[in-house]
Amino acid sequence: MQLEEKILYLIAVGASVGADCQRCLKASIALALQAGATEREVEEARAVGKKIQRSAAGRESRTDGLHEESPSANKGSAACCGAGQIDMREASSK
Repeated sequence: MQLEEKILYLIAVGASVGADCQRCLKASIALALQAGATEREVEEARAVGKKIQRSAAGRESRTDGLHEESPSANKGSAACCGAGQIDMREASSK
């Protein structure tokens, strides 16, 4: 089973908030809306991402190999999403 495009972009919205990547967020919101998401659905995805972000910020970073931070995880890093050039169709086919 494959997730529909709208759901994939809503996931990207939440993940962008969690990663604190404004470029990713802007692109993900636009793509989610183009794929048929409502403003309310986008806000729900943002709220989930914010909840995850707050939860993650409250815990110490783990370095056991399973939770290593990506080199592209810097705030505002263009490397995390190719400066907003997200193609969820390609990502979902892998």
